[in-house]
Amino acid sequence: VILSVVGNFIKYRKPANYPPGPLALPVVGNILSVDSKHPYRYFTKLSKEYGNIFSVRLGKDKIVFVCGLKMVKEAIVKQAENFVDRPHSALVDRIITGKSGLQSSHNGMRWKTQRRFALSTLRTFGLGKNTMELSICEELRNLQEAIEKENGDLHIF
Repeated sequence: VILSVVGNFIKYRKPANYPPGPLALPVVGNILSVDSKHPYRYFTKLSKEYGNIFSVRLGKDKIVFVCGLKMVKEAIVKQAENFVDRPHSALVDRIITGKSGLQSSHNGMRWKTQRRFALSTLRTFGLGKNTMELSICEELRNLQEAIEKENGDLHIF
């Protein structure tokens, strides 16, 4: 038993520059702490405790979470070459079974296609442009006019 615990500790120890995170149990890691119906609550609590970058071990898989707009932008835009590929994980596949999107595609052509589509769609809506506020105000005016036509003299602003 002692050799098993020591072997597990050596196998799963964190490198010196690895992000902080909660202590993990042998073999299962932190998977028992995660609420299966609302996992985001657990990860939100960890982000408040450990900061915008933290690590969790789910089973044998070590996962690093990046939270906050500035940190995610830094990871995706400025250091994209370091975050381009994600390893295959049976555990992650089981959690997101049947779901599609950027979070479920690991890499390859499917990931590139979905990423391109998401970025082009967000740019169409004005992401990264100063005109987004003007578009929102214009849409609000159109909505207000439509409501006034339906309800007479109702004013939102």
